[in-house]
Amino acid sequence: MVLDYWIPLFICPEHGQRAEQLVEEAILAIITGTVQLGKPVKVKTSVKFQPNLAVAVLSTLVNNAVVIEFFFKKNFF
Repeated sequence: MVLDYWIPLFICPEHGQRAEQLVEEAILAIITGTVQLGKPVKVKTSVKFQPNLAVAVLSTLVNNAVVIEFFFKKNFF
């Protein structure tokens, strides 16, 4: 499994406001597959950001990290 996506962090409310658009773009890139090897690819898509997409992506990332770390002992963290 290759982890080649980037998700901005929410450190404080001010940082969250500045990062909000980047977070939405990152989530959409993962959902639509518009990132290749960590570099954005410009693709027109009708998919619009919705909070449930963030929940789906982030919960999958956490689940995958746990599986890699604890079941395969890959020292992911």
